[in-house]
Amino acid sequence: MDKRTAGAFTMELLRPGLSHTIWQGEATAQAFRELREFGLACREASGPGAVMNGIIDAREATGLDRGARKELQELGRAKPWDRVVFIGVRFEVKVLLELVIRALQLMKMDTAEVSFVDTAEQAEAWLADGPTPPAGP
Repeated sequence: MDKRTAGAFTMELLRPGLSHTIWQGEATAQAFRELREFGLACREASGPGAVMNGIIDAREATGLDRGARKELQELGRAKPWDRVVFIGVRFEVKVLLELVIRALQLMKMDTAEVSFVDTAEQAEAWLADGPTPPAGP
């Protein structure tokens, strides 16, 4: 699957079961819609029963516009990833993400397991502690 760019997001399926996204700047509703579509396409490309992990490098993320918050909820409902780790999220952005995650949990939605870490090494370690994606062909 080729690398795609949608507004603030540059997305890529690194291997079956693992996607990588770079988030730069402010995310819009349209960017989150495209991120959701990309995540679902990654899940499909990874095969039935695959554990889908996502790494989101958010060190350069500056926020979400108003419309993006609703789309973030839709992304959570769609659950394209089983586990997602955010790298280097600024405090203000992390608060918004955590509010949406908590709202989905309160509505008893089956959401992805989410972690916030500071480095790529910590992200890899966190993902290594979870279910293993299937090996590539």
